[in-house]
Amino acid sequence: MGYICSSSTYTVTAYLTNLGKQLYFNGEDSDIIASYFTLGDSDTNYIIASNNNPITTGFIPNVTGIVDQCINSVAIGSDITYKLKSTPYQQGQIITQYCLPPYTLIQQISNGDGTSYYITTENSTSCGFTYKSNVFSQSFTKNSCVSGATGQSYNVSTTYGQFTGLTQDQADSLALNYLQVSGQTIANEYGNCLFGNTLQTMIFTPNNCPNGGRPYTVSALTNTFFSTISTADANNNALIYLTTNGQTIANTNGQCKVLIGTETIYVTKPGGITVPELINIYQ
Repeated sequence: MGYICSSSTYTVTAYLTNLGKQLYFNGEDSDIIASYFTLGDSDTNYIIASNNNPITTGFIPNVTGIVDQCINSVAIGSDITYKLKSTPYQQGQIITQYCLPPYTLIQQISNGDGTSYYITTENSTSCGFTYKSNVFSQSFTKNSCVSGATGQSYNVSTTYGQFTGLTQDQADSLALNYLQVSGQTIANEYGNCLFGNTLQTMIFTPNNCPNGGRPYTVSALTNTFFSTISTADANNNALIYLTTNGQTIANTNGQCKVLIGTETIYVTKPGGITVPELINIYQ
């Protein structure tokens, strides 16, 4: 849409064609950007003064405007054949990339036309970022106890960030797999085995009755008391409980003796005299 008329000097002037003028007033910004120009001479190479790069003849076929000293005018709809200078990067290709602390990736991406744009990615695995596993827990029952003991439930947990991965799912998957593979072994090592008591009994007589109490059996039922040491130790815990609390339990739950009748007995007094006495019978 732009053109340069022929000249015998290195100083040239750029003009807009008719189409260029229309787009200038009615088009978008992208429509009025002139990227390439043609030169009127067919036998002269021109030098761009800013960087001394040559523009050779034939770089673009002559496309001239309506100024008299130029050859032809470009009409709307005319097909123009020209060569584009190749660019070193394809569209979407990464030109440069680098990391900013702590884990931010900066990438320069080619548009394929000599321009580019930047993408910023925080927490990039390319910059050393890893996802940390969350906390998971699972209960396991110890299954390595000796005969007579019962394994207890033991909770095995992971800690936050105990495992890392390139994704959150990967890190969490490692933590869950750890529980499945190692949980039972950990429970067997650190969990408790409990020994329960066998039936233990003691007999107490209520001591809060006016006429005496009836014998009362206080019991510690099987597997009421436990020990992490042995069954004998569990039984001892049961006996301690009975000794400490048995009398109170008997006083609360036992029965007092009741009068069921009287009976005459003969009692020998001093001096050899035998006399009858009436006594109460309780049961």
